Amino acid sequence: YAELYSYALAGFDETLAKFCQDNMTTILSLYGLTEIGIHYTGWDEKNTTKFWGDYGIDEKTALKISASFGGGMGRMREVCGCMSAMALVAGLESGCTTDYNPKGKEKNYEMVQHLAKEFKKISGGSIVCRELLGLDKNMKELNENEKQATLDNISESMTSPIPSERTQEYYKKRPCIQLIRAACEILERQIGREKIEN
Repeated sequence: YAELYSYALAGFDETLAKFCQDNMTTILSLYGLTEIGIHYTGWDEKNTTKFWGDYGIDEKTALKISASFGGGMGRMREVCGCMSAMALVAGLESGCTTDYNPKGKEKNYEMVQHLAKEFKKISGGSIVCRELLGLDKNMKELNENEKQATLDNISESMTSPIPSERTQEYYKKRPCIQLIRAACEILERQIGREKIEN
């Protein structure tokens, strides 16, 4: 969120700040959809390139853009990449393309919140990577100082920018594949419903 709001606070012209915010949101959303395509449906380079081509993105950019949501945003263990990807798709489906549009924003936020609610139903109540992986168990019982100490003590290897090797053993230890599958099913239901209603 910090980057999103920083454009408005950086002294940019209002139009430029809005453009930068919208551009950042769109790109992050496309990253997530690509992440789902690659890790859930098994997209190869050809599928990924075609997807980005459909959105007017060239092959070089498509190849650069395809892997940012892993590990809860760059392995920081924050919002799960599946949820980020669903927000991306929500932006593609219902995002605003004009200057401030309260009704459009409301529709988009409503869609994102609905997706998050559905995701929480299948994930045990969270959209946060470290919680989904059980890295901060029992956090709800801790006071704020204890919570911060726990977060500070989460193993550096779990938040290091160095990705783990993706093997069958790696995925056996994590709920990622099941969550990706569930996120795709949620999106199929939501987008199908939106298309029928419109």
